[in-house]
Amino acid sequence: MSDKKKDLLEENINKRLDEARYEPVKKRKKSHLREWMMFIIFSLMLLGMLLRYI
Repeated sequence: MSDKKKDLLEENINKRLDEARYEPVKKRKKSHLREWMMFIIFSLMLLGMLLRYI
């Protein structure tokens, strides 16, 4: 019993470590996508303003 419990605990710890490793990477990718979208929209709006004035 104790060996099985230890194995299960180790598996849980390893799973949590893997999740902790991979989750921030996913969040970073999402934030980068949002930043790019904001940048593109902002640049398009600036271009539109410039074209109106020219």
